[in-house]
Amino acid sequence: VTEAALGRYGPNVAAMWVGREPKPEMVGTGSTQGRFKLFAILERGTDVATRISQMTNQPHAVWKRYFRSLRLCIWRVSANRCFHFDGKLANLVDSFPSSGVTVDDKTSTIKAIDLASDFYRRIERLTPEEGTSAIMVTSPEMAQGWRLVWLYNILFVTCSLRLVLTTDVYLKVWWPSISKAVKSVLREC
Repeated sequence: VTEAALGRYGPNVAAMWVGREPKPEMVGTGSTQGRFKLFAILERGTDVATRISQMTNQPHAVWKRYFRSLRLCIWRVSANRCFHFDGKLANLVDSFPSSGVTVDDKTSTIKAIDLASDFYRRIERLTPEEGTSAIMVTSPEMAQGWRLVWLYNILFVTCSLRLVLTTDVYLKVWWPSISKAVKSVLREC
């Protein structure tokens, strides 16, 4: 959760603490076994699946603004080499006002949630060139490992969007903005 918040693709964390519930292990011995649970207060948001169902009659400019935020979130997750194996639309939240998405809103964005370790993984950098050293800036073979991660993440979300978007919005707004990049990465594979 903190990694995602620092990478700007997860909700901001206002507070975090660990709660402990002691349970007696053996009566009379005094030893206890603790059960721990992590608690966090996160930035509030509306899940993307709900928001899309509310945006049925919006003009294409509003959809473009919303999808730009969605693509940015997916890129940030992927640039950090993270797979969100449960990247369904309900596991993405937006910070747009409850009144709706507007084209002029420059601060609202979409972020990933439900980043439990059973559905959220990161691949490690494989070569020294993929590190964060000065070599990365000057090397012609800069780190490109995030590209396949991005391909997986963007196609996962694309499949989810295909199920809920109208054909018009999908074919005229979502797919044209990613199709060249998807085809380019697929060709390189």
